[in-house]
Formats: sequence, C-alpha cells, structure tokens
Amino acid sequence: MRGYTREIWPAGRRAGLRSWLGWALLGLLLLILGLALPWFAIPLQASRSAWSLPVALAGTPGISWVSYGAVLAACLGLGLVAIVRSRGRPSAATAAVGAGVLVVSFAFVVSTMTTDWPLLQQLQDQTAQQAAIFGQLGYAVPGQQPSLMLLVPVTGIWALVGGALRLGWFSACAGGLMLFASGASSLADWVRMPRLRWSLPALALLLIALVLGPGAIAGYLAGQGAAASQVGDYQAASTSLTVARQLNPLLTSSTAYDLALGRVLLATGGRSQPLALLAEADARGAGGDIRAQVTELRQAVAQDPANPVLVQQLDQASQVLGLTGQEPGSLQALSDPTVADRYTEGRVLYALAEYPAALACFRRVLAMTGDANVTSSAFTYIALSELKLGRADQARRDLLRAVRVDAAYNNTLARSLIVGLYVSTKSGDA
Repeated sequence: MRGYTREIWPAGRRAGLRSWLGWALLGLLLLILGLALPWFAIPLQASRSAWSLPVALAGTPGISWVSYGAVLAACLGLGLVAIVRSRGRPSAATAAVGAGVLVVSFAFVVSTMTTDWPLLQQLQDQTAQQAAIFGQLGYAVPGQQPSLMLLVPVTGIWALVGGALRLGWFSACAGGLMLFASGASSLADWVRMPRLRWSLPALALLLIALVLGPGAIAGYLAGQGAAASQVGDYQAASTSLTVARQLNPLLTSSTAYDLALGRVLLATGGRSQPLALLAEADARGAGGDIRAQVTELRQAVAQDPANPVLVQQLDQASQVLGLTGQEPGSLQALSDPTVADRYTEGRVLYALAEYPAALACFRRVLAMTGDANVTSSAFTYIALSELKLGRADQARRDLLRAVRVDAAYNNTLARSLIVGLYVSTKSGDA
C-alpha cells in the first residue's frame, strides 16, 4: 500500500503540470516576447517596440501618453490572472484576453494607415530619404517584402506599413491567436447565453467603430478634398478639408493634406501663407524649376519652421537641386540636415573633387545612422576620398570596414575596390 501511494503522487503531479503546459501558457509567453521585441521599423532609424508607439485615436490627442505596450501589458496581466484562476486550463477569460490582444494589434495597423498621420508621414518621409540614398549607391539593394510576412499580396500604404512590421508585432498576434483559439469554445458557450447573444458582439463592433471610424472618415474626406483641389473645386475642397481636420487634427502632419489646403489658400488669395507657398513650390517642381521650388520652400519654412511637411519637402527639393546642379550649397544651407542630405552633399562634393569636405560629410553620416547599407556606402566613399588624397593604407582599412558592415553582400563596389587594391599592392603599384 505504501508503494502504491508512492506511485500515485508523481502521476498526479505530472497531470497537474500538463494542465499548465498548454496553448494558453504558450500564448502568454509569445505575448511577453511581443512586448520585448521590436514592433515597427522606420528606415534609417532604430526599430520601435510597442512601448514607444503611442495609441493614436482621431480627435483624442490627450491619450497619446498611452502606448500599445501599456495596453498589451494590461492584457498580459489579465491573462495571467485568468490562467492562474483556471489552473492553467483554457477558459472563456483567456479567449477574451486573446481577442483583446488581436484587436489591439490589428488596430495599430489600421490606425497607422487612417489616423496616426505623424507616424505614417514619418514612415513615408524616411522611406523617401532611404530611397534617395539607395538611388545613388550604384548597386541594387533588395527592398522589404511585406507580402512574404503577411502571406497576402499588398500594395500602396498596406505595403508600406506591412513592410515596416517586425517580429514583435507578429509574436503578439500569434500569442493572441493562441489564447483566443485555446478557449474559443468556452467563450462561444458564454456568448450564447440569452442575455449576451446579441448585445456583446454588437457592443464590440460599436466600440471598434467608435475607435477607428472617425479616423477612417477623416481620411476619406481629406482624400475627397485633395481630389477637389486638383480639379479646381476649391469650395468643396475647403469644406471637406475643414471637416476632416475637425474629425482628426493629426491630419495636419500629412503632406497630401497640406498640399490640398495650400492649393485652396493659393486660389483664394492667401498666397503669402506657408501652405500656399508649399503648393506653389510643388507646381514649380512639377514644371522642372527646382531652383524656384527650393526658394519658395525656404520662404515657407522660414515662416513655419515647426511644420515637418515643409521641412521634409525642402530637404527633398534641396537633394534634387544638389544632384542635378552639382550645388552643395543648397544642402549646406539646411538648418537641420537629415542622413540623406548629408550623404547627398558628400556625393556632390566627391564629384566636384572636394575630397576633404566629402570625407567630413561621410563621417557625419556614420554618426547619424546605423543602417548597414548606408554605413557601408559611406565607408566606401570615405575610402575613395582617401585614395584621391593619397592615403592608400587608411583607404584599405575603411574598405574592409565597408565590407564587414555589408553582411547582405550588396556593396559590390567596395568588394571590387578592395580586390583591386589587393592586386595593386601585390604587384607593387600602390
């Protein structure tokens, strides 16, 4: 009898342990991983975790201090309480937490495309800055593949935002899905109760509509206003843009919105206002007069230096003027140059054979970004400048740095140069 008792306890302990080691616990672990890993990547900047991404709702700027990380941490706490109360077994409560995690994760994507215009505009601006640099590299750099990560073909803004999602977001979604699936049957039984059969789903849909609806409507109205401004219907454009801004004040961070409003101001006598200058500069740029475009944008930025749209447009126009006219002065005049501005300035100075100044520019680029492709190219042009200045030994060291940073083997220029330097050294030419 005593031996039989000794056999029963281990079996009981194993059964209790197995009840904890299920899908619900795995879902919570994935949610913890999602909180620790990056969620969103903006080109030329450090990746962002859920903790650094504020919740953005149309018309409610006061909650911007709440981050998606804080919301998911609350879901994690509720999930831990639910799993402890059920002794590790899936339940309606764990499924409800999983549903909440999924709603929060997908709400971030929808909100980024329809409501959080500062974040979307920053993503678009930095993507343009990255493209401006990559267009000067002289070799191809593979882009992001959101279709592979999302398992569906995506285009437009969906491709832009989908390509920026990182492992933390996917991990949180997987954790929420496991929590929801593990207790879905229990949650379904609970929802089928007569009092909750229709009221609970209706309440959930109403809440989602109230949270995401105003941003989507504001985005639609802004699009209608932009279209009306392009065809000359400025009264309709003004009405749509005004209502859109009332629904979502964050729209003022959108280039498309500011351009549309600038066209309205330009047509109604507000020619001297910053956004009207932006619209006029855009027209001059479309006509190929880049120098006049830069002049107009400088005036606009001087009047409203805090407007990120104006600053970004001046950056891009200055880069085009610098490259097409081989004029570094347009870039050197910028008060807060970006990585792309510095890189472009360095390339222009190198083309003008001003190698010491080019060296200084590319060294500033190294201090401004950790992007591997940009860093590798900067080291390459540092080495090329050093070669022109007769510093072959230092050039070899910097080319080695360029190759070492280029883990994806994109920088064919640095590899061909370092092979050439090695051959010339062996033959006694260097």
